[in-house]
Amino acid sequence: MTQHPAYRAQFYIQELKKYVTWPEYLSYYKERDNKIMQFNNFCLQQWTEYVERKKENQEEPMSYKVYLERYRNSFKKFYGVWDNARPED
Repeated sequence: MTQHPAYRAQFYIQELKKYVTWPEYLSYYKERDNKIMQFNNFCLQQWTEYVERKKENQEEPMSYKVYLERYRNSFKKFYGVWDNARPED
């Protein structure tokens, strides 16, 4: 059985600035999605712990959005997140 011509095409990965095959393209973005999800889960876990500490001290915690704006860069350094991640939402 012959392969459809679309699967012989080259697909551009902007972050790597190179063309790859379809399976390589899918694999690359699947791995990136997994890393992004892990990082987002890490940030959420940090915020949850922060909220618990604030509640124990009967203080008002920051919203998740404000907390993330303040600490995202330090989390990236701690977690070892790549510099060319997807654009911020």
